[in-house]
Amino acid sequence: MDHKGSINEVKAISDEWVSWLTKYNQIAGGLHFVQGCIQLVLGVTVDSYKNFKLPLRLVYLANVETPEGKEYLDTKSKDWGDVAIAPIVAIFFFLSAFAHFTVLFKKEAYFSQLANGTNYFRWWEYAFSSSFMIVIIAQLFGVYDIASLFLIFSSNFATQFMGLLMEEINDLRDENGKVNWTPFYVGCLTGFSPWVAIAFYFLGSGPSKEIPGFVYAVLFCYFLFFNTFPVNMILQYKKYSYWKEYLFGEQTYIILSLVSKSLLGWLVFNGVNQPNQYTDSP
Repeated sequence: MDHKGSINEVKAISDEWVSWLTKYNQIAGGLHFVQGCIQLVLGVTVDSYKNFKLPLRLVYLANVETPEGKEYLDTKSKDWGDVAIAPIVAIFFFLSAFAHFTVLFKKEAYFSQLANGTNYFRWWEYAFSSSFMIVIIAQLFGVYDIASLFLIFSSNFATQFMGLLMEEINDLRDENGKVNWTPFYVGCLTGFSPWVAIAFYFLGSGPSKEIPGFVYAVLFCYFLFFNTFPVNMILQYKKYSYWKEYLFGEQTYIILSLVSKSLLGWLVFNGVNQPNQYTDSP
């Protein structure tokens, strides 16, 4: 039996909600796009933004020879080059804008999914945009190994699809249905793992005065906003107050996304404009 189609026909979404969510996506998409354009222009034209780069390295096993002529295996690293951070932050905004504009272009599919208590557009966008941002944060805390960064990206990417799976296997239209929280718990694990990795790099030598102040602000804000999204999901599935209406949760997701990404994006972007030990000489 089709779980999503088993509880009556798909309910229609009111014209009021269609109007509201269309406007929210228009505003959010436009603001994301404008911010991305501003950052891209500044990131490629202003020296203090252009010159802020962080390294990428490959750590691997190799034979090491001692002065006595003995050999043993140990790790070595190879630089893969430096990455300009400012343009990547702009990509973060463009990904969000693209998702909102896609929703407006595919309105029928979007509202059809919402009527069924799902939103594929949201989770695909989160999977890429939030994963890009947490990789940038990891680099700011000294995670330069390309393999570690890939795993951090992948873990966060998987976390977002746990959110999609949560919506797929649970039908919010079923007032008496029992919620299966397994994807939520797995998502908490995969979402928390990158923070553990970052903590190892950050706390390995203790807090350092060499780490710019904006990095601490970015870490705190990202962690704070990151946790507002699962709280929104919990309220949806608990059907608490206004969250009894799934579309209210969708509206909240849009607002949280715009506010958190705008704050984090500009914190990181303005941070790379500050004089610090990472900035190369012009």
